[in-house]
Amino acid sequence: MDLTILSAPDELLPCDPNCLLILCYIRLKEARINIKVKLPDHSSVGEFPVLNHDSKDYHGIPVILTYLRKENYGLEYDLSDTEGVQLCALISTIDRRLAPAVDWFLWADDSVYAKFTRKMYFGSLRFFQQLYIPHIWRNRQINKAKSSQLITCLKNMSESEIGEHLYSLAKLCITSLSYILGENTFFVGDRPTAVDAYVFAFMWPLLMYESQHGDSNWWDVDYKSSSTKYVQSGSHQLITHLLQCPNLMRFFKHILSKYFSKHIKCFRNGINHILSPSSSIFQEFNYLRHSASSTSEYFT
Repeated sequence: MDLTILSAPDELLPCDPNCLLILCYIRLKEARINIKVKLPDHSSVGEFPVLNHDSKDYHGIPVILTYLRKENYGLEYDLSDTEGVQLCALISTIDRRLAPAVDWFLWADDSVYAKFTRKMYFGSLRFFQQLYIPHIWRNRQINKAKSSQLITCLKNMSESEIGEHLYSLAKLCITSLSYILGENTFFVGDRPTAVDAYVFAFMWPLLMYESQHGDSNWWDVDYKSSSTKYVQSGSHQLITHLLQCPNLMRFFKHILSKYFSKHIKCFRNGINHILSPSSSIFQEFNYLRHSASSTSEYFT
């Protein structure tokens, strides 16, 4: 079984939420699945990640998760009826409210796109490819975010109004997720589920951007301490709102430390600081800069 994800030029994992979601799900399961990386091209917009098994490709998060569960790579086999309903409701809410806002943040915000998204998605492309492939991807992702809400389709809203509407929905979603998580380790029951992978995957690009371009010291805050004051200002309104939810930050750091420990330094020091050609991390994953899809590894 192979999973193909987007390659990333200067870090160990891509900042694409969909690729991160399936990777996180696999890590939470502690499954051994062959991971391949591939550069984006003009025809692959929205196609990542891709799961291949028995010479058949599976696209789309719901389809991939369903197939993984069918092949005994799932996390949700012993949920009660109530927990199953909660799982579906939370995933639906994240898809409708948080995902479009994160897409808008990555692709429609000119500053974020220029400083962060373009580099993370297309930094490994050749010069000629960078002249047109990023433009194709950006237009597709912006249109996807615009069409995610009925009100933005029916009303003649400017792009700034659309952005504010999407961000307001996302902040309500973040607040709700924080309330539901409470003091628990996971969102549904006492074990990880797809909800945890969803939340982690959409928090990742926001906090990665903050680590590179923000001034907050969120990683150094002890979110387990009741005496800690969580008054931090992020480089974007979504990030600032997220930083005010200490249990979500604690959740993210827990998943990152336990299942993605190799990548902690990227958040503590910023990618540009640690990934020099002489760094051990850079050498270990140097193939992400040069290989389209021929290299793979097993994630355990």
